[in-house]
Amino acid sequence: MTKVKVYQFELYDTASNQYLSNQDISLRRWGTLEAISTLRSARPIYSSEIEVDESDLKSDIDGMTEPGFSPPTEGELLREAKE
Repeated sequence: MTKVKVYQFELYDTASNQYLSNQDISLRRWGTLEAISTLRSARPIYSSEIEVDESDLKSDIDGMTEPGFSPPTEGELLREAKE
């Protein structure tokens, strides 16, 4: 399986005049840097970088996970690696 790097991101909220994490809003998506760059007023949170299977990016927006995506925990990744 092909692995890709994805990131959480922030979107600028004009009502509050600040950036909001995608975890603070209903999106809860992760995206590739390329996909995030296509969103107006979005910026990646580089420290959130994780690798996921390319199949996790099957959504309505190319390069994005489905809304509500929850990445595997470190323990889940270790178990998967042992199998």
